[in-house]
Amino acid sequence: MKSILSIVSAFIISFSLSAQTFNVSKDNSTIDWKAAKVSGEHFGKVNIKSGSLKFKNDLLTSGEFTVDMPTITVENIQGEWADKLKGHLNSEDFFSTAKFKEAKLVTKSVKSTGTNQYEVTANLTIKGITKEVVFPASLSVEGNNVQGKASIKESLAISKNAPGMLTAQFLVRAFETGGDFSMDAFSKTYAPF
Repeated sequence: MKSILSIVSAFIISFSLSAQTFNVSKDNSTIDWKAAKVSGEHFGKVNIKSGSLKFKNDLLTSGEFTVDMPTITVENIQGEWADKLKGHLNSEDFFSTAKFKEAKLVTKSVKSTGTNQYEVTANLTIKGITKEVVFPASLSVEGNNVQGKASIKESLAISKNAPGMLTAQFLVRAFETGGDFSMDAFSKTYAPF
């Protein structure tokens, strides 16, 4: 009977040790952002305020991240234009960082799709608005560290009346030899940043 009790104890200890929580190292972790528009793209970084990932038997089970929104940077342009874009991103038109200092990502479910590969369903909250997102992640536990990468591709609705937005109006006229003509007019919203 003594040997059976030892096996049960070892299993309980092993089981409790296999559930691990890893806190995000703010100094060694980054969030890269990228925004595309008709006339190009911009990219930069934003700092993680806090976060954790939970694993059980070396498989991801859940996670939560808090993003420090006022730390957003612009890296693909410099000087005055970078400052203008950063100000625009912090304004009411985009992230309203004076009012909403944090964004949050909280997992709802995690599905293993292969070795160290996951499909994550999470709630992403920006400006107090929560949206469900589904994205791939690759994470691996290496001793006391987790290495990984995830990519969330979501669209943000930006008002066409936002300051700095331009509206280009086009008028196309085609004249034919017999005197007939056709005309087409249209407009396109354009973000110069």
